[in-house]
Amino acid sequence: MDNIASTAFGLEIDSQKNPNDPFVKHAKMLFSWTFADFVMILVCLTRTEIHGNTIVFMVAGYETTKITLTFAAYTLATNPDVQEKLIQEIDRELADQELGYENVMNLEYLDMFLSEVLRLWGPAPRINRVAATDITLNGIKIPRGADVTISPVVVHRDPEYWPNPDKFDPERRQQAQW
Repeated sequence: MDNIASTAFGLEIDSQKNPNDPFVKHAKMLFSWTFADFVMILVCLTRTEIHGNTIVFMVAGYETTKITLTFAAYTLATNPDVQEKLIQEIDRELADQELGYENVMNLEYLDMFLSEVLRLWGPAPRINRVAATDITLNGIKIPRGADVTISPVVVHRDPEYWPNPDKFDPERRQQAQW
């Protein structure tokens, strides 16, 4: 919730230390609504539509974060060597420093670990878009207005792009040529 509040609204909160923060209290109210309440918000006035989109953003943010953290925990549990490397990097790089954005951004192995978690178990199994113009890709004509579905799961497990694609290997990020 703290990251969503910071990213979406520019608010600095600490929901763990201050559960009575007004943002935290209002966010909890969002999850006590019924589906009908949610639909009603989406069909009302412009201000309410903005409010409804904010709710969608927050709910989607929770879901994708939950999925990523679940698979990160699973991966650590099933790859004790990776877990040990992460512990060593955190102990070495953070030592007695207070945890903060700047020093977390210096944790290269953590970045490789999370990137590999997202490659194998990304929270969005498909992405839908509408073609803005007529286009031909690899001989396939896609007309303007057509629904286009992209599957990151398929791309992220394609051996043409990822050698041994089903293997969890954070170090593959060191050799990656982007």
